[in-house]
Amino acid sequence: MSRMSEFGPLALANTAWAFATMSVRNHGPLLDAMAGPSMALISEFSSQELANTAWSVAKLRFGNVPLMDAIASAAVSRLTEAKPGELTSMPWACATLRMMHAPLLAAIASASMLRISELRVQELAATLWSYATLSCSNAPLLNAISAAAMPNITKFDLRNLANTAWALAKLMMTHDSPLLASMAASSIAKMTTVRQQEIANTAWACAKLQIWHEPLLDSLAAAAISTISQFKAQEFANMAWAFATLSYQHHPLLESLSASSLARFRPQNLANTAWSFATCLFSHEPLLDAIAFAAMNKIGEFDSQDLASTAWSYATLKCLHEPLLDAIAASAIPKLDDFNTQALANTAWAFATVQFLHETLLDAISARARVTIHHFRSQELANLAWSYAAFRWLDSHLFDAISSASLMRIKDFRPQELASTAWSYAKLLVRDEQLMNAISSAAKFTLSSKGPTDWGSQELANTAWAFSRLAYQDETLMAAMSASVLAILHVGNAAVADEKEGRSSPALVRHVEMMLWSLSRLADLELAWTFREAVQVQGCPVGRLASGGLLSECETRGEWGDTREADVYLTLAAPGSQVASAAARAAACRLAEAGAVVAALRLLDETAAAAGSLDRAAARAWRAFGGRGSLPVAASLPCVGEHEKEAQLLAHVLSSSPPGDVTAVCEAIESFGIGGLSRPFGGAGGFAPSAGRWLKVAGGEKTAVLGAAARLAPGPRFLEVGAYCGYSALRLALVRPDARILSLEADPCVAVIARCVVAHAGLSHQIDVRIGHSEDVLPKMGRSAGCKIQDSFDLVFFDQRGSRYEADLDVLEENMALNDGAVLVADNVLKPGAPNFLWRVIRGGHFETRVVSLEEYAMPGVEDWMSLSVRRGHPDDGDAGRALPPPPPELRRLEWEADRIRGRAERSPGGVGFAQWAAFVARMREALMKLGLGPGPGAGPSGEPAGRRGAASERQPQ
Repeated sequence: MSRMSEFGPLALANTAWAFATMSVRNHGPLLDAMAGPSMALISEFSSQELANTAWSVAKLRFGNVPLMDAIASAAVSRLTEAKPGELTSMPWACATLRMMHAPLLAAIASASMLRISELRVQELAATLWSYATLSCSNAPLLNAISAAAMPNITKFDLRNLANTAWALAKLMMTHDSPLLASMAASSIAKMTTVRQQEIANTAWACAKLQIWHEPLLDSLAAAAISTISQFKAQEFANMAWAFATLSYQHHPLLESLSASSLARFRPQNLANTAWSFATCLFSHEPLLDAIAFAAMNKIGEFDSQDLASTAWSYATLKCLHEPLLDAIAASAIPKLDDFNTQALANTAWAFATVQFLHETLLDAISARARVTIHHFRSQELANLAWSYAAFRWLDSHLFDAISSASLMRIKDFRPQELASTAWSYAKLLVRDEQLMNAISSAAKFTLSSKGPTDWGSQELANTAWAFSRLAYQDETLMAAMSASVLAILHVGNAAVADEKEGRSSPALVRHVEMMLWSLSRLADLELAWTFREAVQVQGCPVGRLASGGLLSECETRGEWGDTREADVYLTLAAPGSQVASAAARAAACRLAEAGAVVAALRLLDETAAAAGSLDRAAARAWRAFGGRGSLPVAASLPCVGEHEKEAQLLAHVLSSSPPGDVTAVCEAIESFGIGGLSRPFGGAGGFAPSAGRWLKVAGGEKTAVLGAAARLAPGPRFLEVGAYCGYSALRLALVRPDARILSLEADPCVAVIARCVVAHAGLSHQIDVRIGHSEDVLPKMGRSAGCKIQDSFDLVFFDQRGSRYEADLDVLEENMALNDGAVLVADNVLKPGAPNFLWRVIRGGHFETRVVSLEEYAMPGVEDWMSLSVRRGHPDDGDAGRALPPPPPELRRLEWEADRIRGRAERSPGGVGFAQWAAFVARMREALMKLGLGPGPGAGPSGEPAGRRGAASERQPQ
């Protein structure tokens, strides 16, 4: 090194070349010493000396930018002297050192095209690789290389083929199909000796260029399987990504990848592999399990991006891996300060998507998000709000912050983000008038300026639903959105219609239904009726949700008797079915109540003529309305469709119990629930429900609690929330013949069945089954100003969704709809549970409550609880007793768990088996007992209220 100043260009170049060829280590001092003399003499270097020096510097990864700049600048003027190999060495050196020198690359491209025929195949491949590495797309050069490579493709070895394929993919040269096809065939023939990098690069290139060449992919897979243990982590990730991107389920390869040890993988490799499969929506459970196992062993090494990306990937693939998510949460919480806004939103979104509740993580994300909320982009704000809403996890401080940030960015919100934000606020009943007005303005602007094409039917339906649930009467917005839904329905594009069968897709039908339900909440129903008529003209079915909304509003507003209302009833079920007969009877009764008896008779005549026959209940209604002659009556009608079980129950009741015998009707329902739906339960001496066939009635031991509640009631005004098929209302009427029972049922098909059951028992004068959801109907009842139905109650029976109990009780109390001494009885407060409600009636000072433990009807060995409360005063009264203490944090989780298993049972009949219910009940019981929310010492061992089992004898009507 001391004599380096004596070296000329040739000696300097040869010395560098020698060290690079021998891969000498610790070469830094020597190269530093050579850099100065080389730059001083750079103008004297020949083309070959420049190329060799550049090659050597790159080979030794010597990143001396001034030296390479000097070499590149000098090389531009020497290219006319350069040999073909020298033309290749210069761009290769620049690419290896990731040094972009545009003048040199342009000059080399021009020189190479002039001498393209002189370049050997490895030089063609190296030049293409170099330009691709630097993302330098010189189309004339690339086309020239492609043309030169085509006739010589069989001379390429597999490494050059892999590099060429990689380069074409990097530069997205998808137009070169003949070359790609030739390369694929040549690669298969040379697959016997191949390195792992070449396998991974070729697979990656196929995926990037969307080349589906099954023989090549099979050859790559076979080569990979035989050497899978030698793959580097990045090569493994690229291989997984390639096959996932091409949606090629090569099971031997996937099993080989899954069986491989991922212990050598760094966190980023693990996260990227999971991300690759997720972005392609390509799920392979064994591989996901393997990634999860490796990730949990290294979770402490994951940075914020790796944690968020891994959680996002598993959620995108709908893979609920609880141990992994637990580990991600534990590792993420102390690192949340390092999370950017996208990572925060994605992590919350991931946990919400798979419904894995981690309270500590949610609280920590909320705290961090509130600090950085004004850095969130519109999509991140919408996703964050959606995540908490999906958990039903109201964090008022967070939503205040989201409102503030959203108002500042509302012009940036896309339709999906507007819809998601509105939906989230409505789901949690967060009323922010300023934000909703801003969303309305932004939505109307995009609908008018850009047209409905930017809005999907789901976004339109979700936004309409949100405004309706929050009771914002924005008729202009609703009209614009309903018109857009009709336009989408009319177009029937491939994304939302099944063109082969000419029917609207199930998703679009749901969105149409949501829109109609939302329109039925407007002050004027005309827009809803017009929308329904237009939907029917286009041949789209209207489901029970929307039908129930319209029928509920007609009843609440006292607008029955309209032929349009009758038409809604008639379209509830398939013509000629058991449910259709019950619906026709309900429609005729409504017409008769409105004084249109002739129209009622005509409706039944026409329905019978079209269907061929009606059931006994409809025929009796026809005679009661003054019908002459007789209608064709069928001994049985088809019980088909979504409400097959309830239709079978009605048919059983009509055929096995005499009209007017309430006790016989109740016994018929019980016998159907046990004998008709259940199977022998081994070892328990009883019956258990078959999957999805359980009859949700308060039968068995629960009738004693209902009887006790009825006798305790200070007056005859009863309210039942959750009529189902009318069984409980009949039981209450047996004990209190003086009672007048208003029974609410959200499902219109079930409601018309309940009306038939009640009429068959002869108690239509005593039991009024109304269609409607408690959330919509109860606010209109009570003695407070603004209530459309001035009524109050002496007994309330809650038998709806347990998560509604507390909210419905709030509404009843706010509207002064509970009389002094009113009795409140609630079913299923253990299975699936109503933790918040129990806290309210047990710990609040204005109720005296007893919780009763008993066996669930038709589920031997499965415990359930009912609560029986007597109201003493009003929560605002001074003598109402102790104030309600704040609920403990664990109560919130219990409420969420109850809602989750209830949702599983409702979404898929049989989705929660007998054993699963028993295990869940055991966990819920233990948790509630620890909080002091279980049966007290006054309850007997079998759970009956005060007295012995059976002490609540029934009083027959006089």
